[in-house]
Amino acid sequence: TNVLLNGSQPGAQVASGFVFSAEMQNRNYCNEHFVTALYNALFDRGPDAGIYGWVAQLDSGATRGQIYNGFIGSQEFITMCNNYGIPAGTGDWSKTRFVLTGNCSIDGKVNKTVYDFVDRLYKTCLDRTPDPAGRADWVAQLRDGRNTGAGVALGFIFSDEFKRHNYNNGDYVEHLYLAFLGRPSDPAGKADWVGRLNGGQTRESIFQGFVGSNEFSGLCAQYGIIRG
Repeated sequence: TNVLLNGSQPGAQVASGFVFSAEMQNRNYCNEHFVTALYNALFDRGPDAGIYGWVAQLDSGATRGQIYNGFIGSQEFITMCNNYGIPAGTGDWSKTRFVLTGNCSIDGKVNKTVYDFVDRLYKTCLDRTPDPAGRADWVAQLRDGRNTGAGVALGFIFSDEFKRHNYNNGDYVEHLYLAFLGRPSDPAGKADWVGRLNGGQTRESIFQGFVGSNEFSGLCAQYGIIRG
């Protein structure tokens, strides 16, 4: 209340403190209930048919910060702030992390969590289930913002354990597809990557091509983590 009264923070900034608080994140809202909360908090009403568009964006890999940007940039939010006699303000929360650790507290809907992201790297890169200590460490790094999706991916692909498999170039590329694009390779794409390796490009440079892709960005967004 004080920062709104003295004008040091506008409505968008104050609202973000609630929306992206640890308390809010710990509710592990699914996409539908996250958007519903934005309607209630930022428009002072329940959702209309527009909710389906917002949820579709999230399901396609948009970050929750990007959806927040859309709400606070709307005329409806500006009007609500004007009604309260406060400036709406602006800002960019597109890269704000919203890391989920469990299922939705409202309807129990299964969320893609940071645990799932780490578990899939153990499975696709190391071909095993995670050990508890290693899993906990990777999860903590992502939750605390000390590491990114790309950083954790690098830790798996260039680990001694992965290197001991001595994969040939074709198998190496196939693992990159499964681990970082979430799908098997397409013949033309795989041939191109393998051709680059056979032509002298390093495995590190090919790795960077995968983790720098829009597909990997979308994958990370689905788990609520920053690509890096």
